[in-house]
Amino acid sequence: HEVVQKENFKRRMFYRGMILRFLALSEKSYLNYQPSMKQFCNKELRDNRNLNEEKAEDYRKRFLHCIDLKNEEWYKNTMKQCYKFFTKEFLDFISFPKNYSSNKVKFNNLEVLSAAHAMKKGIILVGSHYGSFDKLFYALSQEEYNLTGVAYKQNNSGADIFFKQIRENFMEDQLYKGGDVKQLKNSLVKNNILILLSDQDAKKKGVMAKFFGIDSSTHSGAAILSKRNKSPIVYASITYKNNIYEVDFVKIDTSGNINDIVQQYTSEIEKTIINNPEQYFWFHKRWKSVRAY
Repeated sequence: HEVVQKENFKRRMFYRGMILRFLALSEKSYLNYQPSMKQFCNKELRDNRNLNEEKAEDYRKRFLHCIDLKNEEWYKNTMKQCYKFFTKEFLDFISFPKNYSSNKVKFNNLEVLSAAHAMKKGIILVGSHYGSFDKLFYALSQEEYNLTGVAYKQNNSGADIFFKQIRENFMEDQLYKGGDVKQLKNSLVKNNILILLSDQDAKKKGVMAKFFGIDSSTHSGAAILSKRNKSPIVYASITYKNNIYEVDFVKIDTSGNINDIVQQYTSEIEKTIINNPEQYFWFHKRWKSVRAY
């Protein structure tokens, strides 16, 4: 009732009707909606008459996530802080090395990375466009880890060369996405840290993983490489707190199938973003494969 702010929504059946509309539209997608709403919702009821426990739990989590609404002021403030954060980070990056210092980076659990590195199988470091990821890579290079970065080639050739020249200061190799897979394998054979930012839309090549309750096309390269080369996967995040950049690592369980592994690191990315949404680069069209922009 606090969400809809209408007196008639105090009535129980109105609540149930609105919840059913939400479930029908989130399951079937508003893009597939055809009038009438009554028939659309009735079909959802028929299709899920004998709902299993797994599906019921998925619906429960999806609904609870979406009713945790923020007001318009919260959204505006978050995006304002996001612009400010990444404007500063970009200026720091193009003025490298002036504002790059490993003294301002705190590793909370570097032993997770050290244990993975000791396996001598290379490390697949999964991250996202969250926080000052380039400062994370710089700090790792100062810990004497050899890094191999993988990124999309910039449309502007001048910008592409400029970015690569800066990153040459803290990366041993820089590869393009969609390039020779042998180069990725060679990096792992050298026991390098192979960096894969895996939070962008993967189009038709991706596997579907839940990201903020939405089935999202997600890059599976990290999971596939891990299976082929028996290389460990470590998720890394860097968060700006009280004038310090704090880094956390999470070891990803690679014993499951590809989809399980992708969902694991996607869930870790989501948890990181929820804690500090203003430090995530929201400007990517993350869900362009599954919804219209």
